[in-house]
Formats: sequence, C-alpha cells, structure tokens
Amino acid sequence: MKKNVDFVLGVVVLGVAAWFFVLVSSGGIDTDKASVVKYSAQFGSVTGLRAGSAVQIGGVAVGEVQDIQLDPVILEALVTVQVRGDIRLPADSSIQVVSDGLFGGKFVRIVPGGADTFLADGDSFTDVASALALEELIGRAVLSLGD
Repeated sequence: MKKNVDFVLGVVVLGVAAWFFVLVSSGGIDTDKASVVKYSAQFGSVTGLRAGSAVQIGGVAVGEVQDIQLDPVILEALVTVQVRGDIRLPADSSIQVVSDGLFGGKFVRIVPGGADTFLADGDSFTDVASALALEELIGRAVLSLGD
C-alpha cells in the first residue's frame, strides 16, 4: 500500500513540475490570445531592441515587440508591437525606445495622448523617439567637454 501511495505522489509531483515547465517556457498563461492589437512605428535607431522586448505604458507591461525589420525604401527600422486588445490608445500617442537602467536592455514605452480618436489595429504611430545608445551619449559628452 505504501508503494502505491509513493508512486501516485511521484506522478503528481512530476505532473506539477511539467506544468510549471510549460508555464515558464510559454511566458505565462494567456487566456485570450486573440485579443491583441498590432501597431507599427518607423524608428531611425532601435539599437538594443529585440523581438520579444516588453511594451510598457506607465511602467506596466501591456505587450511585446513582435517584429523588427529594415524598411528597404527609407532605410529605417520598422517595428511591429502587439498590445492587449482591451487597451485603447489615443491617435496622438507617442512611442519611444528606452533603456531599462544603465546596463539593462531596451523596451518600448507608449505615452498615451489626449485625442478623442483612437488607433486601430494595424495603424502606425506618428510621434516616435528613437533609441539613444550609451556610446553615443558618452561620445557627445566627451565632445562637449573639448569645446
């Protein structure tokens, strides 16, 4: 009898461990994958930004970077982000690539505007701010010290 209880307990522990592994590897439980909205933005520089990077509004993660491509015509980065579908963004909202601390990675910040109209699925942001690389900032500081 004790061996049967040990066996059942072992199976339960392995099942729970497998469930946690699946949960962690998938990034969590998304109860409604269909309720995401995609937006795009053209950036002059997205240095350090990667697909899968967080999209935040007010410091709260609301989505992720889905894709980063080079626009072959204007030679700028075309970034596609997906945001939770329950979030309505005013049409004059801005989007920025920002650093997560001094040595942290990059993420996308959306600053909601105040317009009465809203962005629709597939729309593009018109107010964008490109990423500033740490090396670029240090270079500017050194050059300004030389003057």
